[in-house]
Amino acid sequence: MLSEFSNLFSNEVLHNTCEAFNQANNLPIAILDVNGIIHAAAGWQDICVNFHRANGRTAELCRESDTALANSLSVDTRCRVSQCKNGLFMAAVPIHVGKHHMGNFFLGQFLLGEPDIAAFEKRAEQYDFDKIIYLESLKRVPVLTTADVDAALQQLVDLSDAIGHDALENYLQQERPLSVTESNSSSVA
Repeated sequence: MLSEFSNLFSNEVLHNTCEAFNQANNLPIAILDVNGIIHAAAGWQDICVNFHRANGRTAELCRESDTALANSLSVDTRCRVSQCKNGLFMAAVPIHVGKHHMGNFFLGQFLLGEPDIAAFEKRAEQYDFDKIIYLESLKRVPVLTTADVDAALQQLVDLSDAIGHDALENYLQQERPLSVTESNSSSVA
């Protein structure tokens, strides 16, 4: 049986992967296991860190959005894009080890077109955010085309396939008992 996510993947490799992807694409990214635990992240937006995830009510909306997106993924799903309950967009790519869904790459947050400023002003008032700073942070959220999103998701699908394959190979090597030949050759040295 496959182990926990943290036993299959090196946190250092996951962190370096996120940092490299963020630097190459200037897009926020995170890697979460299927329980929603963040194992690595890079480039998160100020609007998320300082507002949406810092306020109890909007943080709950983040968790609901993350969970709904993660739950929409299946073995046959390569990626999915959705709008979070706080008005931004995000995407997910499942990480499979064999047939086991072990985690997800999360891309986001981003916008697909210009934001509805009135909706964000209303959200600032509703949750008692400093409207000026909140709207300034909104201006820094990347505005992407569908082609931009598709290109980034294809990179994440390829990364997911690679790290899932490597994790399965490492797992199988750890679980495989030494053959008589391997055992004898290692005791001779």
